[in-house]
Amino acid sequence: MVQDANRTLTVLACVAAGLGWSLLPRSVRALRHEGVRYAEVRDGAGLPPFELSAMWLARSRPTFADAFAEMLGPAPQSS
Repeated sequence: MVQDANRTLTVLACVAAGLGWSLLPRSVRALRHEGVRYAEVRDGAGLPPFELSAMWLARSRPTFADAFAEMLGPAPQSS
């Protein structure tokens, strides 16, 4: 079963309720949430592949997001 949540606090509440686990950025540790134990992933190569999405508004000048997108390579074509 998979639960998609688009808010970090929703994810933390689900984890605290014992409904599973989640991979979140390290910065989430600052959100102390009772019932949640944080553990660092030491070897990301051991993780199964997963999809990561990013979106932002098009701008007339390069932004940090544009530089990140360039580093990732061309965007996949939608079907």
